[in-house]
Amino acid sequence: MLHGYASEQGKESARPAQSSKGIVGLNLQITPDLSPIIMEVYPGTPAQKVGLHPGDIIISVNSQAMQGLSINEVDDAISDVPGDVVHFLINRDGHIFATNLTVVSLQSIQALRVRSLYTDIFKD
Repeated sequence: MLHGYASEQGKESARPAQSSKGIVGLNLQITPDLSPIIMEVYPGTPAQKVGLHPGDIIISVNSQAMQGLSINEVDDAISDVPGDVVHFLINRDGHIFATNLTVVSLQSIQALRVRSLYTDIFKD
């Protein structure tokens, strides 16, 4: 999920394009009956700035358990409104910790690769 994008057994999810779209910068693997796993953290995004890593497991978002949720349910749980704070509970190699990410606008991301990736997804 590139916040707004995830994969679930070959399926993809993308929300409609919006000029004020916000992102957190994660690509997630969604597997039935399991919690989302971070596959990639994009540079210059809130997820990278708070130190999330590939392999981290998202236990909850804003106190909502993520285990067994669909692509759309996980996507809906993570705000896409710039300025919103999203509370994550993470499992990293058995160590559980909480972290907060502030959603940023796509336009504020400096990494051209990341902006291009999200721009392509949001226009679908």
